Amino acid sequence: MCADDVAQSTKTSQLKQFKKTQKCYADSVADEYWEVGLNCAKSSLNLGRNLFSSGHKNIVALTHNCGLMLAKNKEHIKAVKELEKAYQLYKKHYGRKSEKVGWLLLDQANYNSRIARKNYLKALDILSILEAKPKPIIF
Repeated sequence: MCADDVAQSTKTSQLKQFKKTQKCYADSVADEYWEVGLNCAKSSLNLGRNLFSSGHKNIVALTHNCGLMLAKNKEHIKAVKELEKAYQLYKKHYGRKSEKVGWLLLDQANYNSRIARKNYLKALDILSILEAKPKPIIF
């Protein structure tokens, strides 16, 4: 086996494991098994770092998931740090007024009382614009 084959095999194995941890995360969130969800979110983030570049949009979502699971497991200080990382990445990828930033700000408002009011108002400002957009008429 040449080096390229080994690298491809490793990548394929990591991708399978990543998909498995993502399913674990989704299932545990649906069932409200927060401790399992945290373990799966951390595993997904670690595997994601091997599969995607550090600036990839998937890393943003994985960081957000990890922050939420930390909060659900009452690790609020760590959760706030992860959600802040996700916030910075979301702004970079989607813009300050994107829907994803709005939803993240709501999550941050739930777990960071120091900035809750400010983030809640910013989130409402962002999300209310989205709600005001006219819906297309489909025939």
